[in-house]
Amino acid sequence: GRRGEAAELYRTGLQPLAEEYLGRSLEERLRVDGTRRARSLSDLDNWDRSAFTLAISAVGLCFLLLLLWTRRLASYLTTNMERLRRGMAAVASGNFAVRFSPEHDDEVGQLTVALNDMAERLKQTQQRVVEIERQAAFGQLAKGATHAINNPLAAVIGYTELLLRRESLDAHDRDDLQVVLDQARRCEAIVRNLRQFTSSGDLEKKPVDLNELMTKLLELLRPTIEASGASIEPRFESRLPPVLASGYELQQVFYNLVMNAAQAVKGLPAPKIMLTTWSQGREVMVAVDDNGAGISPEHLPRLFEPFFTTRSPTEGIGLGLSSAYGIVKQHGGNIAVRSEPGAGSRFQVSLPAIGAQGPATEARP
Repeated sequence: GRRGEAAELYRTGLQPLAEEYLGRSLEERLRVDGTRRARSLSDLDNWDRSAFTLAISAVGLCFLLLLLWTRRLASYLTTNMERLRRGMAAVASGNFAVRFSPEHDDEVGQLTVALNDMAERLKQTQQRVVEIERQAAFGQLAKGATHAINNPLAAVIGYTELLLRRESLDAHDRDDLQVVLDQARRCEAIVRNLRQFTSSGDLEKKPVDLNELMTKLLELLRPTIEASGASIEPRFESRLPPVLASGYELQQVFYNLVMNAAQAVKGLPAPKIMLTTWSQGREVMVAVDDNGAGISPEHLPRLFEPFFTTRSPTEGIGLGLSSAYGIVKQHGGNIAVRSEPGAGSRFQVSLPAIGAQGPATEARP
């Protein structure tokens, strides 16, 4: 009976309270979970929005940076291309002195270096063309002048020699005629040099050993050079390839160069001249060096012009180097000079070795 009363008490008293309490707890738990879930969803939505905003901002920043870099690159390319365009226009108009400094070591900088190199080469080519044209124009002028002068000059010399043979001449008249004869012969030497300068190079050419030619020239000039107090030193490369040339003409070339070197070192302490031969590729090289006072930079461009000289009229008339230039060019070679004031000079002759010559055409001076 008591168990039944307890069951009835539980059913009517405790069970409703337990159910009410459990219902309230479950409701509160559901409410808390719903609030937490809503908060989580709100946070997740906020994070999604923030991430999207951040991504949009990053994309916009990248686009802005790309735009700025593109504008800077376009400005850099436009500025440099305009500089290069002006440079090319200057070169095209004949101003080969234009130069630009590359700002960066990139494609534009390399293009700038190439433009400077092209302008320098065109400048050197222009100088060579002007020199060749000047030499050619003078050659035509000299060729006509020598023919016009030679006949009357021969008459002057002949009649003067006949007059000097007369025994009736007094000493004063004989001295005057001797002056006329000496000056006429000097003019004859000038005409002879001019004729050599304008010759077409038809002398017989054969294989020439430059070492042997320079050795013979050295034997000829050594007493004269050493008598003036200078020393001359040969440095000849053994087994030098021969060149196809007129030995007489080449001897004249190196004679002029050595005598010019002797004049350059005259009166200096420890004067020295050095002769050097060597082979370089398909060319045979000969250099004449001296430790003289050197040549002024303003004189170098005119050094091979006929009648240009820095000496007094009694020391030369300025045909030696121009004649040497013409002879070397007739042999298909080249002659160059390198000199600095106070550091001496070097005259370097390059000639094609036998087998390296092109077609059998003679280059005119």
